Amino acid sequence: MPSLVAIMIPLLFLLFFGYILSIPGCPQKCFCIHPLTDCRHANLNEVPPDFDQKTETLILNENSLSLIPRGAFQNFHNLTFLDLPLKLFKKTKKLVWLNLADNRLDLLDINIFSSLEKLSYLDLSNNRLQMLTSMFAGLSQLDTLMLASNYLHTIPQGVLDSTPKLKILDLSHNKISHLPNCLFNSTMNLNDLLLDDNNFTVIPHAVFTIFHNLEHFSISKNRIQNVLPFVFVSKLRKLDLSSNLLSVGWHLCNQRMLMMDPIIIIFQLCQLNIPVTALLGI
Repeated sequence: MPSLVAIMIPLLFLLFFGYILSIPGCPQKCFCIHPLTDCRHANLNEVPPDFDQKTETLILNENSLSLIPRGAFQNFHNLTFLDLPLKLFKKTKKLVWLNLADNRLDLLDINIFSSLEKLSYLDLSNNRLQMLTSMFAGLSQLDTLMLASNYLHTIPQGVLDSTPKLKILDLSHNKISHLPNCLFNSTMNLNDLLLDDNNFTVIPHAVFTIFHNLEHFSISKNRIQNVLPFVFVSKLRKLDLSSNLLSVGWHLCNQRMLMMDPIIIIFQLCQLNIPVTALLGI
């Protein structure tokens, strides 16, 4: 005859496990014990709306997720770790537009977008990304990449090598102070580069030497004190240098450059935004 202890232990385990699965904010078939919500093998087709908002670690691997809607994780104020399925986009090879903005993503797997060969628009803005891996590998048709309002301090060299058709890159509202010289070797056809509200003290070298098709360059709200002789590309039509540390002396220097090459600066440039104090030197 089994002892009372032998009977009670599995019974208590079942009761405890059942409690964990039934606590408020724990989706069906998920395992929840604060601060962890583990939904592996839960047969999920979409991100459940009833997660505990205090969750810090959320695991969604080994499911059948086909869609992550905009703002799916925006109420997870304590979320620090999010594990998405590697095959999340494997069956959506025709996808051309993907918006993952306004979530709390802090790290994405290096292969998560590799099957999206036709993707032209990717928005990862307003997340918690602190570093970029080779997550853009395979995105040969990517035209627009939005990375604004994250926690990026730098962009690793080579991270854009697979995006030769990139036209619009938004890196504004981050903490970037420097970009590698070879970062843009494969994206020389860039039209729009937005670097507003970062920590730049000088304008990235590529703006002068690589981007011959650049039409819109914005680097406002940084700490730039001067600009080298005005050699911005000839197709530039909108330039924003406002809210920097540019002095009157800088503008007087470039006034000579304006006279030296008026075709590039006056006839092509349609919109120029510089500090009001700098205008005093004109």
